[in-house]
Amino acid sequence: MCNSAYAYKHIHVVLIDLYNIKILQNINKMKKYNVFYRKTLVYG
Repeated sequence: MCNSAYAYKHIHVVLIDLYNIKILQNINKMKKYNVFYRKTLVYG
């Protein structure tokens, strides 16, 4: 019982980490896009 609870908790933490990484990657993409967008507004 203890082992399965630990395993579940561990899987849960891993899923949260993957989710957070995905969010960070999306934020980075948005930042790059915003920089590109601003450059095109200024120069275009």
